Amino acid sequence: MREARAIGVIPDGNRRYARAHDLSLRNGYLKGVETIQRFLKYVKEKTETRHVYIYTLSLENVMRRSKQELSFLFNLFRKEAREILDGNKYNARIRFIGRRNVLPKDIQSLMKEVEDRTKKNDEFEVILAIGYTGLAEIADMARNIARKVCAGELEVEEIDENVVYSNLYAPDVPPPDFILRTSGEQRTSGFLPVQAVYSELIFYPKYWPELQEEDFKAIYEEYRRRERRFGK
Repeated sequence: MREARAIGVIPDGNRRYARAHDLSLRNGYLKGVETIQRFLKYVKEKTETRHVYIYTLSLENVMRRSKQELSFLFNLFRKEAREILDGNKYNARIRFIGRRNVLPKDIQSLMKEVEDRTKKNDEFEVILAIGYTGLAEIADMARNIARKVCAGELEVEEIDENVVYSNLYAPDVPPPDFILRTSGEQRTSGFLPVQAVYSELIFYPKYWPELQEEDFKAIYEEYRRRERRFGK
């Protein structure tokens, strides 16, 4: 099996890790960010993967999490964004998908600045899903197509799979070869429902902050053992 060109990650279990280790919620998330840094370093240096989608904050999270938790998460994002802007922290192109209008204005501005500053880093790409859910992406995709039909730019009969994909949030990014979810949960929670129609699903039992390099290696080895059929 060839190496995964693109992958998706649902880094689940930060809060449960904090409770299990008698840590504050803040420290649980900080451990999760550290794991993301180590994971991206491993992927970039030891695999052929060049596109990593990460589900960081769902639209439901933005609407339902407490103000206190969201305040911390947004402050954590501000800190990470400034570190990227100050020193190109990940040496990667950083992009964001999701409904930005539900986020604070300064967060939206930072997202644009990070995207503009890192867009020339074309060897490795990280796509962060923030304020994202798959149903919202599908609805936004349908609206984009409907506008083009109403404007006479597209005929109804021309709508096919390629048109659908080309109207998603990041149409130039290849679909993930596998989706990883940690913490033992076995669902994708609305993550990339169109892009992941043929993705392998890997559900890993450990909480995200617990993962070490041997776990990263085991995850890739699990993917390489899979026989991908694509409907054949």
